[in-house]
Amino acid sequence: MRLLIWVWSLILFSRAEDGVAAMEVLENVVGYLGIPYAEPPLATKRFEDPRPLRDEQIIPSEKARPGCFQMIRGKLELTKDQSEDCLYLSLLLPRNINADKKLHVLVFFTNANPDLKELARRVTPDLGVAQVSFREGPFGFFKNEIHGIKDILLSLDVIKKKLLPRFGLAGDVTVIGEHDAASLLSFAADVEGSARSRRRAPTETDTGSFWPQVSLKLTSPSSTASWAEKIETKRTARKAKMNRKRMSNRVVARFVEVLAPFDRAVFLSGNKYVGRFNERKEVVERNADRLLRATECDLPSETQALDCLRTKSISEIRNAIGEMKFEEVHGAPFQPLIDGNVKNVFPAIVALNTELQKDYLSPEEFDTSYSYTDFKRFLAHIISEKDYSNAPLLRRLALYEYIHSMGDKHDTYFLFEQTRKMILDKHFYAPTFRYAIALNSPQNSVYLLEHPQQDILYKCFFTTPDDSTEAFCKRFLQYIYRFSTKGAPTDSACDLNNPNWPALKSIKRDYFLVLNEDGQVEWEFDFHLRAIAFWEDLVPAMAKIELTGKREALFEEVSDLTAYEEEDDVQLWHTMEQPDLTEEKALNDMPLHFDL
Repeated sequence: MRLLIWVWSLILFSRAEDGVAAMEVLENVVGYLGIPYAEPPLATKRFEDPRPLRDEQIIPSEKARPGCFQMIRGKLELTKDQSEDCLYLSLLLPRNINADKKLHVLVFFTNANPDLKELARRVTPDLGVAQVSFREGPFGFFKNEIHGIKDILLSLDVIKKKLLPRFGLAGDVTVIGEHDAASLLSFAADVEGSARSRRRAPTETDTGSFWPQVSLKLTSPSSTASWAEKIETKRTARKAKMNRKRMSNRVVARFVEVLAPFDRAVFLSGNKYVGRFNERKEVVERNADRLLRATECDLPSETQALDCLRTKSISEIRNAIGEMKFEEVHGAPFQPLIDGNVKNVFPAIVALNTELQKDYLSPEEFDTSYSYTDFKRFLAHIISEKDYSNAPLLRRLALYEYIHSMGDKHDTYFLFEQTRKMILDKHFYAPTFRYAIALNSPQNSVYLLEHPQQDILYKCFFTTPDDSTEAFCKRFLQYIYRFSTKGAPTDSACDLNNPNWPALKSIKRDYFLVLNEDGQVEWEFDFHLRAIAFWEDLVPAMAKIELTGKREALFEEVSDLTAYEEEDDVQLWHTMEQPDLTEEKALNDMPLHFDL
């Protein structure tokens, strides 16, 4: 049977006359490039769920195919390396596959079109590599749709059920994504109707399928039996009971019901809890409506509107989005509107960069025209009346936490710098730790990591690391390889050159690992405790306090009001009105109740 599978695979993947040929990427690595996993999402299939292909249509191309369009800072990026016809994957395998051994597969979800030769260097005799493109932005998440997540699920189904069996292989899959891709992979883990890896106690059928059935009939010692026979019978019964208990424990420890699209995950600076993917439904739907108006497709019914939008060119959609302004604190303009709770657990590395991703302005992009007015507008967005009760009070707390206790409010560069820290704390540090804890369980291992490198996939996997990143990437690659093949990033041995990386809840303290730029590692605990305490404990508690008096929104979320036309300072429950408030007075002589 294995020979037949091998022959069929050889025929299917090596018929050059059909444009189907395995490509020798490196000496010991064979690539199957540009494999379609769904029908092209073009014309009437735009804004539709991915449509599966027949088996005979899932064949490689002569080269890798472009990735899907990405949105960067609210703009739709159109490059020669991207296309709307983008639902493809590439599979890189060791040339000499041992069909008797399990092949692990590390699947990168990215639309960045990596250097496949560089990616092939990550292939080993027991680890294959795949790269998958999937829809993002309005094409993946328009209004209430989740086409992009369904792309992810279908691509993994094709890899595990269509491609690997063609080689007679059984293998497990580790997925890896960075920033938005990581968040969407995290959502995919809990999409309804797609069961996940979870442990359960074995049934009798399970036990029988894994272990030989042992039937022991033990009779009570008869009255005529010798005392030695009685003792031996009791000893045999006790031994059999211990064996059954030990067998049951072994089955519980080893038996994992794997119905998931992936077996393990590496989330780099993104997960389903981060603020970038937890905006209110009305904000996301409003962005979709704005796009319909900008393209003159705001028709009476949603069906008509989508049909109209399907007739628009990519350039027309890009130009329409380019005219729209999105507040960065609201995160991704187009995002999945699905349940954000963790329902299923699986081994995971949850990593976070110490800097914001490129979708956010960096401190180096400070504009000298930035003012205290701009800072207050930011504060009104990140702690808005629609998200929080007692928002004015909470903004005051944030002002003292991030400004008054840290620096000079007259320093506008400092104000802008602190807005970056607020986003990082509220939208990334606090929710990432909450996600890691939610994913952790006594039967599951979660490894928490902090690192300073931006775009870690590009620097360490998709291109050759330079001198400044070589040591960092070497260590990081070791972690990912071992996690993908062994289920843990390090072994449990005490090695000064490669310290053990403990899973959360595996020892007395919740240690996480800090991987520095020079490749050196440190153990730390109390992961950003102050930020988590402020945003996860203090803010929710203060939002529940019942206050009396008048409360009005500081700004409408889409408004041209200046910060001084309507102030928190006139909220009756904690201020006294001062009509002659000016910006100069606000900055130079602001008493306690005028700080906002």
